[in-house]
Amino acid sequence: MLDRLRRLLPHAAILICNMYIVFFLIDRVNKAMNFIDNGLTKGLLLALCLIGLWNAWSLSRRSRRGRRNRMPAGRGRTEARPANAPAREARRQPRSTGRTA
Repeated sequence: MLDRLRRLLPHAAILICNMYIVFFLIDRVNKAMNFIDNGLTKGLLLALCLIGLWNAWSLSRRSRRGRRNRMPAGRGRTEARPANAPAREARRQPRSTGRTA
């Protein structure tokens, strides 16, 4: 159920944003229709804000979980290496092309 809600809420936010764009454009053309200063649009604005907060929270949580899963086990610890030990990049040898000059 929660997974279905996570997939549905971004689409709901897109839909309500599109409705607000249409309401804004119609209200600019015909002020007598009063789309923006209406109780319904205020309720839609509240729903849009709540959906946006939920989406931001779930995306940041998903991103944080993904970083934890990708981090190697010893990554957080600093390992001291001797001063005379070469860096990892310096240890790599260039590939030979197989050609002789």
